[in-house]
Amino acid sequence: MLTNSIAKNGSFLFWATMKVDKPGVQVAIFLGAIKMMMPNFLRYPVIGIPIALTAAISTLSVPILGMQGTPASGGFGLIGAVSPLAAYNAGFHNVLVIVWVVVPFAVGYLMKKVFVDWTKICKPEYFISPAH
Repeated sequence: MLTNSIAKNGSFLFWATMKVDKPGVQVAIFLGAIKMMMPNFLRYPVIGIPIALTAAISTLSVPILGMQGTPASGGFGLIGAVSPLAAYNAGFHNVLVIVWVVVPFAVGYLMKKVFVDWTKICKPEYFISPAH
């Protein structure tokens, strides 16, 4: 099964950093530099909860849409376009945007609303980039 958990985690972090960081942080996260948020995760491990839930919920779109991949493409997600290109080559042209953009960013936004805005389990300052 194709996995795109890195893209999903990036989608939550994209929304969570939206109001507390410079716009370049969101661009970097979207392009794959989510590792820059590792110090925040080590300092505030609670941010792992919405990240894990975003990945778990978003991943449901993969088997629901009947997608399958190769061991070589598994786990790369949007980063480097490895999994999307593998899915494209496997004939899943019409669901690529849904699986790698629409679903992860919708779920990431929902998790941001739940964990940061509504329940306040995660505080906005947890997502200020060390590069800020």
